[in-house]
Amino acid sequence: MSVQQRRQQSTASTKKSVRKPLKMSPLARKATRLYETKLKTLLEPCCIGKFAAIEPDSGDYFVAERMSAAMHEARLKHPDKKFFLVRIGFKAAVTFKNPIPLSL
Repeated sequence: MSVQQRRQQSTASTKKSVRKPLKMSPLARKATRLYETKLKTLLEPCCIGKFAAIEPDSGDYFVAERMSAAMHEARLKHPDKKFFLVRIGFKAAVTFKNPIPLSL
């Protein structure tokens, strides 16, 4: 089977499946709500593509070009807290993609 045939087969099977929404942790729900209600309008005009580490309990957020830099800044201020990462202006902070579909 050629690579093109595998891609077509994978695309056809992907269209048929329906994905269930992911369950979010309380931290993720709170941080997402904070981002959507307050931070999105503040950050998107100037920081598209940058990363933001959000500490939802305090409302603090740390913006940087790289994910690791945003996390480093956040941990300096809140060393014992957990953070939620977003990529400003994108649906996901990171994506993983396999260029050649695997046949099962």
